[in-house]
Amino acid sequence: MKANRFEFTVHSAAIGPWLKVTCNWKIALLVVGVLGVLVTRTAAASDVGPRGSEDAFQLIEMLRSDDSSDVDYACRSLIERVDTPGSLMTTCLYDMSGPTARYGCAYVLASWPASKGEDILKEAIEHYPVELSADRKFRRFMIGALGRLQSSASVPYLERLLELEPDFETRGAIRWALEKITGKEHGESYDPWMEGR
Repeated sequence: MKANRFEFTVHSAAIGPWLKVTCNWKIALLVVGVLGVLVTRTAAASDVGPRGSEDAFQLIEMLRSDDSSDVDYACRSLIERVDTPGSLMTTCLYDMSGPTARYGCAYVLASWPASKGEDILKEAIEHYPVELSADRKFRRFMIGALGRLQSSASVPYLERLLELEPDFETRGAIRWALEKITGKEHGESYDPWMEGR
């Protein structure tokens, strides 16, 4: 009996420091784990924080990014910010550094209230010449954006544009915009839009 007690005491004494070391390591790992979670959350929060603090100019600059997620983020942010100065958006529509910014701005304007986006789009449509294929394509996109605004005030402008437009595909875009605004469809015929003109 005594031998057993001694044996147990010896084993306990030998294991005791090992248990303390093991417990200390577990506590240390737990502390490291908690710190890791805190650091990760802080880093994530700092990543999100600045993303919501860009001004309109920074967002428009992001439209020029090669990263599609940046472009998408900038578009969504600008759509929500109808206080963006029209002059910035106009500058972006005429940006010659690449098509991404121009298309992004036209897309944003199509989601703004018509009172803010309509005149900017009309001016840009008039600005781009029809001689260049890339410009004709962008004009069609802006005409579509004007149609998505669904402002009845744009109907006379689009009818006049239809009358003067020589490009077949652009005429199709104008017809689509008129149908989108008025809710009337006349198939492939342009005649109903020309009546009374």
